[in-house]
Formats: sequence, C-alpha cells, structure tokens
Amino acid sequence: MTTLSDKKRQAKIRDIVSYFLDERDEKIGMIAAEGVLDFMLDLLGSDLYNTGVEDALRVVKQQHESLIVDLELLKV
Repeated sequence: MTTLSDKKRQAKIRDIVSYFLDERDEKIGMIAAEGVLDFMLDLLGSDLYNTGVEDALRVVKQQHESLIVDLELLKV
C-alpha cells in the first residue's frame, strides 16, 4: 500500500471531503473520506509508482546516452 505522511494524508482527506461537497453536493465525513483515500491508494498506488519509476528510468537512459556522446567527443 502507498503511504503518505500524516500531514499529507490529512490534507488529502480534507480535499476529498471538499470534492464531494463542491462537485457532488454530498456531505461525507472524515472517516468516509479516509476510506475513499485508502481505496484509491490501493487501486492506483502501484500503477502511479511504476509510472514514476518508468519516467525516472527514461531520464536516466537519456542522460546516459548524452554522457556517452560527450565522452566520445573527448577522444583525441
């Protein structure tokens, strides 16, 4: 399961409460919002994590290729 710091978790729970009130005109409590947050983290957490890892891998590969070009240019 994806973990958040307590501060971020509480902020996200408040965001969910606000979303339901503003967008759906539904009032939900903190416990219900926490359940929604936990569900979404379980549902999407690993996909979002893997996307971040893939993005980082792509950047590292690009930098590696650039480094190889730079080193080749240093040859005499």
